[in-house]
Amino acid sequence: MELPKFIRNEAELVSIIDKWAYFIKNADNLEVLPDGIEDEGLKAAYQSAQIHTWNKKELEEYEYAAMREWDGINGEKFALREGIKNSQIASAKKLIAGGVDFELIKQATGISGEELKTLIGKK
Repeated sequence: MELPKFIRNEAELVSIIDKWAYFIKNADNLEVLPDGIEDEGLKAAYQSAQIHTWNKKELEEYEYAAMREWDGINGEKFALREGIKNSQIASAKKLIAGGVDFELIKQATGISGEELKTLIGKK
C-alpha cells in the first residue's frame, strides 16, 4: 500500500487495514479518536499520537498524574508485601510458641532461616 495514494476519509474506513492506514497517514493532523474504532491497539496508537499535540503545561500535568498513579500502585504493592510479611511473622511466632519444628516453621511461613532464628531468640 502506498500511503500517498490512500485517499479514503473517515466514513469510508471499513477494514482494520483501512483504519490503520488512515491513522498512519493522518496521525499528525488528528485531534480526536474517529468513530468506529474498536481495535485496542489502534485506540492506544491514537492516544499516544495525541500526546504529541499537547503543549508543555498539558504534558507536565499528564506526566504528574501518571507519576501519582504509579506512586499509588507502588504504595499498594508495598503495603501488600508488608502485610504478607507481618502475617508470616505472626504465624511463625505462634508456631514457635507451640513448639513446632524449626524446619516446618520455615517451610510453612516462607521466612528465612536467619530471620526465624532471630524470632526464636526474641520469642
